[in-house]
Amino acid sequence: TERGICVFNTPGANANAVVDLVFPMIGVWMRNIHKGIRFCQSLAEIEPSRVAKEVESKKAAFRGVEIAGKNLSVIGLGQIGVRLANGGAFRHMNVTGFDPNPALGNIHQLLPEVTVSRSLDKTLADADIVSLHIPLSPGTQNLVDEDFLAKMKKGALLINYARGPIVNEDAVLESLASGHLQGYITDFPTVKTIGHPQILTTPHLGASTSESEENCATMAVS
Repeated sequence: TERGICVFNTPGANANAVVDLVFPMIGVWMRNIHKGIRFCQSLAEIEPSRVAKEVESKKAAFRGVEIAGKNLSVIGLGQIGVRLANGGAFRHMNVTGFDPNPALGNIHQLLPEVTVSRSLDKTLADADIVSLHIPLSPGTQNLVDEDFLAKMKKGALLINYARGPIVNEDAVLESLASGHLQGYITDFPTVKTIGHPQILTTPHLGASTSESEENCATMAVS
C-alpha cells in the first residue's frame, strides 16, 4: 500500500477444487480404502492363482460405513463451506453449518436442507464428521484445542482443509490416543502427523487443479 501497489485475494476461486478433494477423502476414510489399497499392493508378492482367494477371504477386514445418514458439521460458511454443506445434503447427509460472522450472500446459497446453527457447541456435539473451512487469523489460530475436541462426539472424524495452524496438533494427537477422536484428515502434513495410523494427510492439494489456478488468476486480473 505504501508503494501504491494493489494486492488482491481471490475468495471462492478454489472452492470447487477443495470440495472435490474433501468428499473423496471422507470416502477413503469411511470405506477403509487406504487400507484396502495397501492390502492389494501386498498381493503382488503371492502366486497369481491365489490372489482372488486372498481378496475374498480378507475383504471383510476393510468393511466400511456409508456417509448417507451421517451428521456433517461444517465450520465456516464461506464459498467452500457452503458448497461442502450443499454437497453433503446431495449425499443424503444431515448437514449443519456454523459461522460466527456469516455473509448474507453465502447463506442465501445454502440448500434448505442445511441447518444453520447459532451454537458452536451444539454443532460439534451432534457431528459424526466436523469439517473446518475458516480463515487463519489471530482469533482462529489453535481454535481446535483440547476444549474444542472435548465438545465433539466420541468417535467423530475431524477434517482440516482450511489452514494448518487452526488445529493444535498436540491436542488432536491426545484425543486420538484416548479414543475420543476417531481420525483426522488434513491437507497440512507435519512430522507429528505423517505416518500416524489414525491420520490421513495430503500434500496441500486443496487448490491444486488447473481450473482452480486459472480461476484465481482470472479473478485477480478482473
